[in-house]
Amino acid sequence: MNVAFLNLAANNDWGGGEKWTLVTACGLAERGHSVSVFGRKGSYVVQRAAIAGLQTDWVPAGFDYAPNTVLKMMRLLRKHKIDVLFGHHNKDIRTGGVAAKMLGIGVIHRNGFPVIHNNARHRFSFRFTNRILTNSKQIKDKYLSFGWINDEIFDVVPNGIRKPETPPPNRSIWQEWVKDSKALIAVFAGRLTTVKRVDDLFDAWAGLNPDSRWHLIVIGAGHLEDHLRERSRDSKLNGKVHIIGYRENAGHLLGTADLVLLPSSEEGMPNTIMEAMSHGVAVVASPVGDTPYLLDRGNAGWIVPVGNSEGYTMLLKRFESNPEELKQMGKRGFDRITSEFSFERMIDGVEASLKQIR
Repeated sequence: MNVAFLNLAANNDWGGGEKWTLVTACGLAERGHSVSVFGRKGSYVVQRAAIAGLQTDWVPAGFDYAPNTVLKMMRLLRKHKIDVLFGHHNKDIRTGGVAAKMLGIGVIHRNGFPVIHNNARHRFSFRFTNRILTNSKQIKDKYLSFGWINDEIFDVVPNGIRKPETPPPNRSIWQEWVKDSKALIAVFAGRLTTVKRVDDLFDAWAGLNPDSRWHLIVIGAGHLEDHLRERSRDSKLNGKVHIIGYRENAGHLLGTADLVLLPSSEEGMPNTIMEAMSHGVAVVASPVGDTPYLLDRGNAGWIVPVGNSEGYTMLLKRFESNPEELKQMGKRGFDRITSEFSFERMIDGVEASLKQIR
């Protein structure tokens, strides 16, 4: 089957949706499908798809339903003889989805996050979607509550993750930012946006004792990056919060941490948590989306309510006194992720969704 993925993320964006786009495109290509990836010129997702050996092309990303974007997409869909188009962002559907609809090509809107809302604008753009592929039953249930999306068009396919092929780098990699060889390293990795609530982690660090060994590494880019860099210089943080920006090997870096944190107010099934678990690194996260399911209701990782920075502070102090607790939880997380969330199972589900397009 000839399959295309459209992801119009901004050039410097690299989050869970972009990672899903790339790994799923590669997984389908490995199974013999002809796969193309389209995005903004110079975007991370297009660059990395090209490096992976996939067919790529760029699309101008103007306003929704922009005629030049729709026409460019029509040319690309014809050129590559596409049978099914995957869109990720709403803008993908309002450009590529329109083009595909005009050509009679099926469209799958992949939602790893609840991006469709119950309003007239989203109801109109929904007409350019044939199926919704989501990793979260909670997202499906939310959409069904709108009353205008039918149950029959959903495919719920949990994220899957490949087993790491190589060990993570040596912990000395953190010495560029953390000089203390006895430091404990906690990592946040993701988009620096409001819903990720990175500020809650800063509040947690402000509550630690000045001599605490915990350092926070923040990996990612986004519109809050300047704000977070400014706040990281707050004297209350004692120089123990480090913003290191986007990193190509962010997933691999997670394997060198003592702890991975995700305090978001909204999620689907977060890749950051899955990558940490695949390396046997313990996780603390908020109970949103399918995170509680992923963490086996607290048996494979700790759960802290959204906005409860004091809860993070309390756990950090506890772990500093008993680091063995981190290793034990990391082992439980590893066992769960490898047994229940394989990459092969995910690609099976995506292929089954493709077959539903008529």
